Order: sequence, then C-alpha cells, then structure tokens
Amino acid sequence: MLTIFLRTSLILTSLTCLAVGELMPLYPGSPLTGFKAAPGAPWPMPQSWQNSTNQMTLDPLTFQITSNVPGCDVIASAIQRYSVYLNLDRDGVTDPDLSEITTLSVTIENQTCGENYFPYYNMDESYSLTISDTSEATLNSPTIWGALRARLRGIRVIPEFDSPGHCWSWGQGYPELLTPCWGEGLDGGPYKPNYPYHSASELMNPIEDFTYEFVGNLLEEAAGYFPDQYLHLGMDGVSYNCWNSNPNITQWMEDVGYTDITQVAQYYCNRIIENVSSIGAKLILYQDPLDNGVNIGSETIVEVWNGPWEDNMLSVTNLGYDAILSAPWYLNYISYGEDWDDYYIVEPYSFTNNPTLQGHVKGGEACMWGEFIDGTNIFSTTWPRASTVAERLWSAQSINNPDDAKYRLDQQRCRMDRRRIPAQTLTASYCGDYEWTFN
Repeated sequence: MLTIFLRTSLILTSLTCLAVGELMPLYPGSPLTGFKAAPGAPWPMPQSWQNSTNQMTLDPLTFQITSNVPGCDVIASAIQRYSVYLNLDRDGVTDPDLSEITTLSVTIENQTCGENYFPYYNMDESYSLTISDTSEATLNSPTIWGALRARLRGIRVIPEFDSPGHCWSWGQGYPELLTPCWGEGLDGGPYKPNYPYHSASELMNPIEDFTYEFVGNLLEEAAGYFPDQYLHLGMDGVSYNCWNSNPNITQWMEDVGYTDITQVAQYYCNRIIENVSSIGAKLILYQDPLDNGVNIGSETIVEVWNGPWEDNMLSVTNLGYDAILSAPWYLNYISYGEDWDDYYIVEPYSFTNNPTLQGHVKGGEACMWGEFIDGTNIFSTTWPRASTVAERLWSAQSINNPDDAKYRLDQQRCRMDRRRIPAQTLTASYCGDYEWTFN
C-alpha cells in the first residue's frame, strides 16, 4: 500500500508516492536553511499548486487508471508505466483508517492520437490533476501530450549532425569527405598535423560537390527516421587553420574571388542550408557561424553554448534570431561539493528587460558531453542535476529559491532511487529503504 497526500486543484504535477528523503547539515555549525517541503512535494514545481495535510491511500493491486481514449498508444503506455511505479512497494504498510483512492480518471479534450502523431513545437502539455476527498482522482488535459520510446513520453528527438568540424569519424568511412590538412608550410605535405593549430584531417572539404551530395542524402534519409521538423547541424568549434593550410582551398578562394576564410565558411553554410531547405526541414545551429560573421538565414534557431552567455544571448536576439540556451547548463563539468544550485539559479531571461528580446528565447538544453562520461557514471552525473534545469525552464520565474528547492529536489532524488535510477546525493542525505547500497 502507498500513502499520498491529498491535493485539491492540483495543477501541472503528478500523482506520486512518498519517497521521503532526509537532508542533513554537512557540519554541526552550518545548519540547513530554507523552508522544508512536505513529503510528496512535486518537482518541477507546477504553475499552480494547492495542498493540504490530509492523507489518503491506494492499493496498487486494485487501483485503476481509466481513460476516454482507450485506443491511444501514448495513453496506454503511460498507464502501464505508472502502474509499475505504483506497484514497487506492494509490501508497504499504511494506516487502515485512511480513505482510499480507487481510480484515476484521465480525460483528454482533443483526442487526436495515432502512430504518426508526434510531439511538436508549442504543443499544449498542460493538465490539471485533482484529488478530492472522494475515492476518485481526475486528470484533465487539452491534448494527449499533457497526460504522460520518445513519442510515447511526449519527447521530441532532434538529431544533430555536426559539421564542418568534429568530423574525423566521418572520414573513417568516407575519407574523401575531409580536407587534407597540410603540415607547417607547403613542404609539410597533406595529411600532416601542425599542432596545436590543426590535426591531419578534421574538417569537411568545402570545395568538393561530393561533400554536399553526401550531406544532402544523409539529411534526407535522417528526416525519414526523425519526424521532428527541426534538424541540428552544429557548426561549432571549427578551426579554420586546416582550410588555410590546404593549397587547393587557397587556390579555389583565389579563383572565385574570396579574400577571407570566413567567406569559405559562408559558402559552406549556404550550401548546407540549401540541403535542409530542399527536404522541408528547419535548422538549428550553434552560435559559432554568427560569431564569425556568417549569415545563417533568418529562420535559423541559434543555440548559445559559449560564454559569457548573457552577452551572447543579447547579441543573438538583437539580430532577430530565436535562441536556445545551453551555455550555463553543461552537466559534464564535474566539480566537488554542491553544484546543482549553480544550474538552478540561472534565469534565461536575465540578459535583458526587453520583452521582445525575451520572446526570442525558445528554450534551453542541459548538456552531457562524453569526455569523462561513460555508462558507469552517466546517470549519477546527470541526475538530479538535470532536474534543476527542468524546473528553471518549466516553472514560474518566482520559483527560484535554492534553499527551499533543495528539500523538494532531495525528495525527487529519492523518487528516482526508488525507481532504480542511481541519482547522486545533493549533500548529506538519506533515502531510507530506497538508499543505494554497496553490495
């Protein structure tokens, strides 16, 4: 049996079991601060939440979730998933005098569903969950995406095919894609590194038509596997030293009248944008082409990954581009002690007070790059730190006190541990029966 707290008019949160953690001060002389949240407090914090101290119980063996769209695979998958979560503690003991919730009734207004119905930008993911003093809880949502393999969880998968840099691996299968970098001076010869300026080959060859034919075919094929309307084509971290070292490229520049290597980057970008447009996709790029003075097309969404992020967000949005922010949320930067609050206190709108520029901020991304990450530490390094980014992007701007948030976040960590997700501790804390052991 599981115990949950009674919540009336509960908006944008979920029916959750109690997985109560306990935070403790690291040192006796450094007491915890902030408001301690009640057990079962939600994460991320909903736009509106009303709760009471009344408790109710449910029996996972008899509790039922019903829906007015029984044939929808998204809803069916969610019901199956949460039924498993509710059944993790079948041996738990609760007060027999508590009132019991027997059903959760899910009502969807727009019942559009089907295998070819995918999440999309600006979709309505809102819902309201109400638990009254009766035996039935209700969840109402305008679309199936508020009721929650990616589509079944309302997740959009946007693939990234980074070029013209970070392409060494491409060259292992198709060497002709890459530019041969020349050693120091023309006497150095092709495919010779000149550290620290460039390696033997690392950038796409911008003067060969085969490059654009290959990339175009790849993107067209990828669009068939990834139905999202956007493609991310990277273009970050490009060192022009390799292109400058290659005599074929410098001769080509002279032939076409180019005097600056950034014109080659502009040429490459134009050809790639043509590929994307030809398949009807929309484009996301990192900020680097803009930083180098390249025109990337007015409809492109720019991802700001480099700092100082406030200056770069202001620059990008002043140019009229929509933006995604990731610079302050690189979770792979591993540090000692508490660092989750560094991610939590970031406010994506703080770079300006201009509502027009703020309107260009389309979202954010928590990043986990793999230089020091593999299967042994990816989950514990990602969670619950990524949860802080989720609350910052989904919750009201006024929900921003890390001293208060740490209690709710610790509960969220314990809920993850309960589901056997090895989420690391925030500070000195304990998850009771769900604590991971060393055996």
